[in-house]
Amino acid sequence: MSNLPSENLNLVTKVELFLSCKHLINRDTFSKSDPMIHIHKSNHKNGPWTLLARTEQIKDNLNPVFATSVVMDYYFEEMTWLKFVVMDVDTPDGGGRVEDGDALGEVITSVHEIAGSKGQDFEGDLVLMVQASAGTGDESHRHQKGGKKRSHKTIEKNCGKLRVRMEEMTQGCDSCVF
Repeated sequence: MSNLPSENLNLVTKVELFLSCKHLINRDTFSKSDPMIHIHKSNHKNGPWTLLARTEQIKDNLNPVFATSVVMDYYFEEMTWLKFVVMDVDTPDGGGRVEDGDALGEVITSVHEIAGSKGQDFEGDLVLMVQASAGTGDESHRHQKGGKKRSHKTIEKNCGKLRVRMEEMTQGCDSCVF
């Protein structure tokens, strides 16, 4: 009998993700943004996305360090994509839906990219998709079709940074044999 592991074992480990942001854009008039992150996952880069977790809301902070961490399974031989949506949520209870806030930016990356980052410490640029307004005077974002004006989404950069630090969760044992 062989002591080799079975070839059809799923190579999986539990990981914990720690999240922070810096240099967020300010969406509030009389105070600073109140950020919260919604974390979505998918097996494909373009979705469909499933809500995995969300952080707490941090009041009046453009450089938040979130106390809420995300625990998930990391499958070594499967591609898992994560979308981090940073929101400014102004409801008293912190909301709960993406629709409850103003977008501050998002990052899409894979769990493999986070794991492969130096020290498993990933930093990504937050980008924001904005609708080009018909009143901007910027004709490059509008097209005429059948006499109707259509606006296009553009990418707004310099929305800040998202930092994701990954740690493998170890399973303790009562006794270890050396």
